[in-house]
Amino acid sequence: MQLLVFGPVGTTLLGFGMGMQETIMRTTVADISLIYGRSSCYRLFNISFGLAFFIGSAIAGYMYDYSISVLMIALAAIELSSIPFFILNEENEIYSIKSKIIGVAAHNLLYKNP
Repeated sequence: MQLLVFGPVGTTLLGFGMGMQETIMRTTVADISLIYGRSSCYRLFNISFGLAFFIGSAIAGYMYDYSISVLMIALAAIELSSIPFFILNEENEIYSIKSKIIGVAAHNLLYKNP
């Protein structure tokens, strides 16, 4: 009975979260990449996002088999550890400068003329 109630609710919330996250991340990739190298930046982003999603899910599944309490503590610690990066980003506005540099560097690496 719980699966019939919480399954669709959880799936709906996951869909909302992924939809919002995907939109923001794709907009960010578009903002930091040069227009003629944008497809390569999307490719690198999607590969790295997919690998991280797969590896994170595999580790979470292993931890779930080991102990649900350990999984909950580890996930809470990982999420809480991101707070200083958000604060640093807001205070120093480093994100836009570094992301432009990384975007240009990635483009130069991918489209290096021999």
